[in-house]
Amino acid sequence: MRDVLFLLGHTLKAEGPKQWYEYDDGDERLAHDRKLIAAPYPSLRFGLNFKTKLIFLEGALTLRSDCGVPTEIPIRIVFPPDYPETELVALDKSGLFRHIADRHFYKDGRCCLWLPPESQWNGNDLDALRSFLDQVALFFERQLILDADPSGAWAWGQRGHGVTGYIEFIQEQLGEDARLIGIFSDALVGAVTISARAKCPCESGRPFKRCHGPIIDRLKGRMGGEFLEKVLRTAEEDPREKVMTQ
Repeated sequence: MRDVLFLLGHTLKAEGPKQWYEYDDGDERLAHDRKLIAAPYPSLRFGLNFKTKLIFLEGALTLRSDCGVPTEIPIRIVFPPDYPETELVALDKSGLFRHIADRHFYKDGRCCLWLPPESQWNGNDLDALRSFLDQVALFFERQLILDADPSGAWAWGQRGHGVTGYIEFIQEQLGEDARLIGIFSDALVGAVTISARAKCPCESGRPFKRCHGPIIDRLKGRMGGEFLEKVLRTAEEDPREKVMTQ
């Protein structure tokens, strides 16, 4: 028995707790999203998975090479339970690419489009779905270019894999001095509180609120104290990761 249904009209009501698409504003957002992508992505169809109760998009992206030859890339886009607050998940269903870290895929085919705290997703933007799909299309265009490049190198900028990428991001936010992660690690995980008027521990001579204070708040907001603690602890305990970040 099929456990998915491709939606031709309004979403059927699921059993159990109400899902985002069963509320008035969610139903309106879903109707809006259907119209939004109908013209630019006509091959993508909305569906409902009865087991997970998740809405998804499935179909093919049509990409054209410089010579105009189209390449069909089957994909699936999964809407999270708290859509549109949380970003969508894109999966490769084509079988054309190796699902390895160097190709920016997880083993299950999920696309690693960017480091989560660097995502530009804004659920309040009514064009968010279209913008996301445009980025997914760009991601797969780059995969095709990579296949044609004898060097086999990802040429569009990338983060290190695993915890390394998060350490790179934190370091960039704090500044070039490699000591800053150690200086602010306790503040990042909430183990200490630095007074806004106190001199910044980076020794700039400026008050914390006019120096690294806003940066610390922004990092905690994007990553969360618990996740920050996990990243910093892993980087400290794993010598291989620690070397890679230096």
